[in-house]
Amino acid sequence: MKQTYKTRFKTAFAKRFPSLRSRLLTTSSLLVALFIIAAALVLQNAFKYGLLAKLQDQLEAQTYALLSVAEEEKPGKLFLPEALADTRFNQLAIASGRFARVVNSDNQVLWESLSAQGLDWAKSEFIAPGTSKFYLSHIDGHKAYQRDFGVVFESSMGDHAYMFQVAEENDGIKFALFSFKTQLYSWLLILAFVFVLLQFIFVHYGLGPLKKVALELNDIENGVAQRLSSKYPLEINLLTARINQLLQFEENQRARYRDSLGDLAHSLKTPLSVLTTSIEKKIQGTLAQDLDLQVTRINKTLSYYLNKASARGVGSTLAPVKLCEIVNPLVDALNKVYYDKQITCLVELENEVKFYGHEGDMMELLGNLLDNAFKYGKRQTAIRVSQVNKKLSITIEDDGPGIQMEKRDRAMKRGARLDETGDILGHGLGLSVVADIIAAYEGEISISDSKLGGAKFEVLFTC
Repeated sequence: MKQTYKTRFKTAFAKRFPSLRSRLLTTSSLLVALFIIAAALVLQNAFKYGLLAKLQDQLEAQTYALLSVAEEEKPGKLFLPEALADTRFNQLAIASGRFARVVNSDNQVLWESLSAQGLDWAKSEFIAPGTSKFYLSHIDGHKAYQRDFGVVFESSMGDHAYMFQVAEENDGIKFALFSFKTQLYSWLLILAFVFVLLQFIFVHYGLGPLKKVALELNDIENGVAQRLSSKYPLEINLLTARINQLLQFEENQRARYRDSLGDLAHSLKTPLSVLTTSIEKKIQGTLAQDLDLQVTRINKTLSYYLNKASARGVGSTLAPVKLCEIVNPLVDALNKVYYDKQITCLVELENEVKFYGHEGDMMELLGNLLDNAFKYGKRQTAIRVSQVNKKLSITIEDDGPGIQMEKRDRAMKRGARLDETGDILGHGLGLSVVADIIAAYEGEISISDSKLGGAKFEVLFTC
């Protein structure tokens, strides 16, 4: 259920705020609002506690002032002057705001200030001598903060306990807190406005590169540009690099189709010429053989170039292909095809090695290289596949005649053939396919001498 609610929330949020700008501004504004509210609560509570602490200190000082002038006339009776130093105690009205009185253990009033006369105090519990208590009470129906302090007067006739009570009406605290809140909320609103304004600026600046990407993609669509520029922040560079890779792949794909069609047309010239010549000869027996041979060659050529043109190349949406699922079946099939040669093939391949591309491309690449190794090898071939630091390395060797140094570069060129007789379609035609596939994936291939005595092909891809 939690996952369902989470999914529903994400869906509703995405529909409500379809753009990145609106999402960023909304979420950041909510965070600012939460911060402002939290700051307001914390600050006003801190200010209130500060006011109460200050008031408690003031009431404590007034209590000690009363103690300093209090005298015990006789046991259970205290004398305090009628007029006190704090003039608010001397006013005959609730409006004075500050009150004081002394009670005994039976809660009988022994003395009260002029400001407290005639006022109804809320009943309070008598506290032990030497202790104090600060709390919100009620005096004559008005809220007031009150501090009680228990004392003992010692005399020859015994000890007598009293409780000094000093209180101040809550209106002063309320007014100070209201004034503080008014100023606080005003400044916080101004601060919130500044934050929101800065958010608009930062979001506009932060999304600038994405807007630039959109404009450059529009230029590419209109034919004004061919690639995205590389002047982007690191996070967006990953995206633009992928887009440029895709654009390069599409360009290579179009080039492969063009080249394949050109190769197809060129390859059909010779068989068609032979057919034309044979028809002109009008020799029935020879004509039948020539027609059969050339039609077979046409079919093979058509199949080859159609397969070649269908290779897809690198793509980020393709699922990774396990090479063991390609290599092992290929080796088994070639062992059957070249059974008479009794070739031993050494396979070094981990099961988890993967190729990020089209399975057909890797099948075509490995099929050609392994077929060449089996075809030209005498007794032994080897294939080694490894994947280290996002690099896929494929090495195929044989113990055949190898490829001469001066012919290695030509072997990878389009249309080149190392078997001029045409009896075996080997390294030349196969390597042309291999070279095209490797180029499509922006890989590398090298040809060298193998320790087995023949040719060694090394292919390197970036995963």
